[in-house]
Amino acid sequence: MMCKEIVDPLGNHQAINDVVEMKSARWGVKGVDFSFASTGKLRLIPDEPLRTEIAHDYVEMVEGGMYFSKPDKFSTILDRLSSTDKMINESLLPSK
Repeated sequence: MMCKEIVDPLGNHQAINDVVEMKSARWGVKGVDFSFASTGKLRLIPDEPLRTEIAHDYVEMVEGGMYFSKPDKFSTILDRLSSTDKMINESLLPSK
């Protein structure tokens, strides 16, 4: 929806806070702090060694034929995630 410019979820900080509150209350995950999504500290890419484990799993899925068409390279996905978390975090910084 963001790519098609239908909505601007990053422009509505109250909506972000509401989603974080609901997600935390109803679908919390041990070890995950959803408040990072509303404070400018979101990290979509995990640290090592988890990132390497995920990359290995991804290669196995691709080689195992789990996709109907050829998926993007893992590095391309990481680049998109990095751009996305930067965009989200920057949208939450006070305007200058």
